[in-house]
Amino acid sequence: MRDCAVRRKPVSMKAKILVLAALGAAASPGFAFAQSDRTDAEIIVVGQRPNPEAAEAADAAQERPGNVSVVPAEEFEDRYAVTFRDTLQLTPGVIAQPRFGEEVRLSIRGSGLANNAHLRGVELLFDGVPINGADGFGDFQELDPTFANFITVNRGANAFASGSATLGGAIELTGVTGRSVDETAFARLEGGSFGTQRAHGRLAFAAERFDLIVAATAQQQDGFRPNAEQSNARLYAQAGVRWSEAVETRFGVLGNDVNQQIPGALTIAQATSTPELANAGNVNFAFARDINSWRGWTRTTIDAGALGEFSVGAAYTDRQLYHPISVVIDQRVTDGLVFARWDGETTALGAPLAWTAGARWRDARTAARTFVATANRLAERGALNGHSIQYAGGLDLFAELRLRPTETLTLLAGLNSIDTDREVLNLRNAAANDSESYAQVSPKIGFVWEPSTQLQVFANASAVYEPPSFGQLTQGGFVTFVPIQAQEGTSYEIGVRGDLGRVRYEFTYYDARLENEFISFQVSPLIPAATFNAPNTIHRGIEAGVAATLAEDLLGGALNARAAWTWNDFTFDGDPVYGDNQLAGVPESTLVAELSWSNARLRIAPSVFVQSDTVVDFRNTLRSPGYTLVNLSGSYAVSDTVSLFLEGRNLTDEAHVSMVSTIANAQAPGANLSVATPGDGLAVYGGLRLRFGARP
Repeated sequence: MRDCAVRRKPVSMKAKILVLAALGAAASPGFAFAQSDRTDAEIIVVGQRPNPEAAEAADAAQERPGNVSVVPAEEFEDRYAVTFRDTLQLTPGVIAQPRFGEEVRLSIRGSGLANNAHLRGVELLFDGVPINGADGFGDFQELDPTFANFITVNRGANAFASGSATLGGAIELTGVTGRSVDETAFARLEGGSFGTQRAHGRLAFAAERFDLIVAATAQQQDGFRPNAEQSNARLYAQAGVRWSEAVETRFGVLGNDVNQQIPGALTIAQATSTPELANAGNVNFAFARDINSWRGWTRTTIDAGALGEFSVGAAYTDRQLYHPISVVIDQRVTDGLVFARWDGETTALGAPLAWTAGARWRDARTAARTFVATANRLAERGALNGHSIQYAGGLDLFAELRLRPTETLTLLAGLNSIDTDREVLNLRNAAANDSESYAQVSPKIGFVWEPSTQLQVFANASAVYEPPSFGQLTQGGFVTFVPIQAQEGTSYEIGVRGDLGRVRYEFTYYDARLENEFISFQVSPLIPAATFNAPNTIHRGIEAGVAATLAEDLLGGALNARAAWTWNDFTFDGDPVYGDNQLAGVPESTLVAELSWSNARLRIAPSVFVQSDTVVDFRNTLRSPGYTLVNLSGSYAVSDTVSLFLEGRNLTDEAHVSMVSTIANAQAPGANLSVATPGDGLAVYGGLRLRFGARP
């Protein structure tokens, strides 16, 4: 066990959250699923009120010339939802491979392949506030899906309007508010395999001019493997004030007290034969990642009539990280954000014209210290061996015009401008001071053609741009920044969505040609991978989803089916070393299929997750085997105020590799082959939802 005094685990916030989590009371009976006249534009919830905010967001997504998904919280309420694998498993195009805790290898369209740990290439936001740092690096532990009303996945260039130009785009969690929930008090209690316990509670109030919600979650788990314990507490609150019919101000706060151990990677043979093992180095050095963070934000929205709608706001983050790995990383981050947005519409040459324009300015400072790690299983700090101040920030501008020249055609043009800086002041070695700036204007064009109310055809082309993070520039203590360049390129996307009676579908094909893509070779299980630029790479893929009503009255209930298929074809393009080899890190395909039967009270939903082999090394000499997981979830509404849910995962107890770290050549002498993260074995989770004070 780790020494709590050494790790400095705060308890005050957790105690408060445990009390609050025990307060709520009310769970919506019944279940939810997405259904629509056009893909998922309309959301129907059986057994409770529909989710109007998610439905409105889904309607807006239909107007985008690209693949955008809106996932209401009702879609994952019958599961122990922690990672993006849990919440977005039926969202095509999202590859989320669990590593530990909330962390996954998150990849959309091949983004973030350079990250064998943590997050790059997809921007995460909560109510519009970035979770990623100002240099693009991010963590998953600071997001809690129990606080979400719905999740929006803006793939690729579809994230331009939020200020992102990365290959993967952006994922935004929109939090619940005092107006969006059905009840004044809610509680959710869960437990299950591997010592899992979670309590969530919330209290809400809404009046004509004011609304408030306060929510908290306390979570604890022993883990499937040694050195996998976690103990987390999270707090979320949001208030809104309507000053008039035209002006509203909202205030929010998000707090995290996260304490997680990291069991580490094994060889593929170990992961598929003895998956319960932990990496010996991780155990000896007590690998862990502890985060204590607070985010506060405010946003004021002004309806200016014919001039459009204006939104202005600011956010501030204070974040502390204690991260014992091969060294002990101790950081304090302060991050300021100011943003503005203007949405409007008018008529141009007799055609409707709408626009969105906005700006984000960030300024972040990281006080970064590293210490020698000690192999005594206590995560103790040894001698100080690194001390620096890192500055990152800059200005993002974005603008978009949408013209509807005919009733069936919408044209779109947009620009995204990124101007960002990186500066490091080394307090132990002034010769290591360095700075770099990155700037680019990225254009986008697209269209949506709607030949009928049951069919949409869309396409877009856009530039892709992503500057390197501090970790990629410093790479473990080089005297100055390594000469790594920004990743850039051009992405093309075409797709269709619609319905054929009881069948709803979406199908998207994309092709991205990149220059200077970030790739990583892991050289040691205890040292983060070094990052390099690949001269030219190609990312092609398919994102396909289907939902069908198979029977409306079968044994007194409805029978529905859903499936999501993702196909990835990521390769080098005439590389001087790797030729046209496949890029390593993600599988060629994943398929998720679910069959659900439900009536007014009961829902039963078996599902299957199928993943193909994954290339491990860039020489393409080693593959991690594919696997199939069989799962089952269900819920039962005991009454209007009480409901139960139960979930079984990996019911065949298949030993499998959930994620691999990439290496250069698995056949090279002395190559480190401890690159495989074992997936969890057979697991069962269950819970109880309670609600009181339901509003009509």
